[in-house]
Amino acid sequence: MKKICVMLSTYNGEKFLEKQLASLLSQKCRYQIDIVIRDDGSKDNTVTVLKRWVNKYPSIKLLNDQKKLGPARSFYNLLKQCSGYDYYSFSDQDDIWDSNKLEIAIENIEKCNYLNDPILYCCNSRKIDFKGQEVIQRTTCETPKFNGCSLMVAGFAQGCSMVFTNLVREEMLNFSSDIFPMHDLAALTCTYFSGKIIYDNVPHFSHRVHGNNVDAITYNKNIFVRTSNAIGKWKKRSRNSPLNLCARNLLEKYSTNMNKDEKIFYKSLSNYKNNLKDKLYLFKFIQNNKFNSTSSNRSFGIRILLNLL
Repeated sequence: MKKICVMLSTYNGEKFLEKQLASLLSQKCRYQIDIVIRDDGSKDNTVTVLKRWVNKYPSIKLLNDQKKLGPARSFYNLLKQCSGYDYYSFSDQDDIWDSNKLEIAIENIEKCNYLNDPILYCCNSRKIDFKGQEVIQRTTCETPKFNGCSLMVAGFAQGCSMVFTNLVREEMLNFSSDIFPMHDLAALTCTYFSGKIIYDNVPHFSHRVHGNNVDAITYNKNIFVRTSNAIGKWKKRSRNSPLNLCARNLLEKYSTNMNKDEKIFYKSLSNYKNNLKDKLYLFKFIQNNKFNSTSSNRSFGIRILLNLL
């Protein structure tokens, strides 16, 4: 029987965690599902909650490592330790999955004609608030268009929507966990340049938006708070995982798989801090980039200006 590994990284998630664990255990799938959890240094009762579920359900495993790494490195740590599976999936701690989320993903992957290549499936989502009430029926109204350049401006799929093959895992592990600002960007770019991405525009899970998660930056109505939070996030990511270094590593690995425009874009992104011509090229690119939203292009431009990519 094939095996699926659901990788869950937790941090101070006691409030919503049990509902998500219940939805993971309710998955109706013909394959074996293991849930492997890494706690990222929680200060609340998250670990206590997890241990209670681990003791009750043999399919749930909790790693001993609880060092604070941040979400991207925490998921990369899970990826490294979870070997031997046919399929992998990222999970956030506060979402609620539909019972057929994994089954639909596997069906889409297995009917694909590219099974010898890395394959990543991702789907749409609906947004719910802290009470579990639906606030947005579809995160994305239309099937997104993307290319190797637009992915670096803004990804079009959440990590928690993804299910992918072991070949994607192997591609991702060719890179250090310090290279990518987020694990979902790693999964998308590695698969884009080496395999096949499948997008399902139907929502198959509810993504919770509240004051303690990343999406709170986007949905906060106060523009000053939103801007301050965004700049703080950009500074941290630029310091820990600068996008120019990420672009340089991707260019070295996948240059033979890139078209001419992608090569120029990745070279410019690699050198933008030291070359005015490359910085101007990136500004021109976002003016003509129709794949990403206006807000994504605008924030990318601000980050170029501030050297915070």
